[in-house]
Amino acid sequence: MLWTMITVTVQTELEAPPHAVWRAVPTPAAFRHVTRGLIDFQPREGQTDESKPWDTGAWVAGRLRVLGVPFSQHRISIESIDHDRRVLSTNESGGPIRRWRHLIAVEAVPGDDRRSRYTDRIEIEAGVLTPLIAGFAHAFYRLRQRRWRRLAPVLAAVSTDASAWMARHEEAFNSGRWDDVLDDYTADAVLEAHVDGQRFEVAGVAAIRDALGLASQAGVQTRAARCVADDRTVAALITDESGEPYMVSFWHLAGQCIVRDVSIVLASSRSAGSPEPQQLGSIG
Repeated sequence: MLWTMITVTVQTELEAPPHAVWRAVPTPAAFRHVTRGLIDFQPREGQTDESKPWDTGAWVAGRLRVLGVPFSQHRISIESIDHDRRVLSTNESGGPIRRWRHLIAVEAVPGDDRRSRYTDRIEIEAGVLTPLIAGFAHAFYRLRQRRWRRLAPVLAAVSTDASAWMARHEEAFNSGRWDDVLDDYTADAVLEAHVDGQRFEVAGVAAIRDALGLASQAGVQTRAARCVADDRTVAALITDESGEPYMVSFWHLAGQCIVRDVSIVLASSRSAGSPEPQQLGSIG
């Protein structure tokens, strides 16, 4: 019997929302994480900068090892990436493999938008070796998806919405638009500040407005250097305009509003104009 092509489909469910999973899918870092020890692909041509996500039309070629054994010179071409539908398609070839067309699809689990359905579908053509390579593909993608399941809780902790929320919040703070800043707080929110090892707490929008205004008296421009979130908490490392660490903040959320703001002013930021403890202590 002449084998021409076999299609392998493997599917799993992940404990992370679709947008969080999809954010990782087109990145070389995620590819290396889920294939580590199974295959080793050393890019030599094309998009060899692995710090950049793939995009439609990108390609990369290099040496492929399977379970540590040299297999072929392999080429991966990104046929299409549809960010709206969360579908990525590649066309690959190398050695005995004439065709390895791989489609990745990420969608919400019906009735549960905090979980994802992740699908790998691979069309394989490798002549008389097609059944053997298809069997390998089935086992390989099951192992890959096991790693995606382990990775999913980490991805769930990173919200694509957090970056937009934080960018808006910091821009309003840096511009002194306190009404816009305070829109992010509930009416009974609590601000807890730690300065030089001392703890201060104010409650209510009026007191928080005074505290934020005092914190910005020196005109320090802040930036969120790193920001992670889920639907209950945002954590951010904040720097001053020179890039030096300024503050670590944790915002506890109800919906999209802050109910408790815990901010730790770092000792190294005193020169950047952080308020004196007695000033904060006089608020409220």
